[in-house]
Amino acid sequence: MTNQTVYCSITSWVDCSTVLGEHYYARLRCQNCDEIDLEYTIGKMEADKFNEPDIFGTSAEYKPGDRSTRFFCEEKLRRAAARRYKTLFPGASLLVVGCLYIAQPQEILDGPRGLRAPANAIFRKCEELDWWESGHDSEVKALMRKWLALVLRFGIQPWWHPLSLESI
Repeated sequence: MTNQTVYCSITSWVDCSTVLGEHYYARLRCQNCDEIDLEYTIGKMEADKFNEPDIFGTSAEYKPGDRSTRFFCEEKLRRAAARRYKTLFPGASLLVVGCLYIAQPQEILDGPRGLRAPANAIFRKCEELDWWESGHDSEVKALMRKWLALVLRFGIQPWWHPLSLESI
């Protein structure tokens, strides 16, 4: 399938370990595909951090070259997702941060030239308006239509497109 949209669901976990206490994880998914946990090959710095004893005195035995799904920096995770999604999902043409089941604009990490900046400007405006919580429903609907028209111009059809213009 071509022109697939891949959704990158980012989660973070704040704990009380000595391994910086903050980790990020990503799952990549497109419609009618299994989720894939984003992995990377760790280096010496990550192995050293993973191997530090936690508050219970236990430690891991990671070494450089091992694989991990735990990222210490959200920006590195985003860059890794943008580098890998087309390999993991051949035919994919768009990577968004968000969820497959959200039928509204989402942040675009990668896609056709000329789409990312205007689409993300629309997304940020929706965020500023606090989406449906702000009492600006008509403005949010107009922004949603504008975002959808923009991505459709680039040949990308969100899974929810058949519901789109009639329902918003």
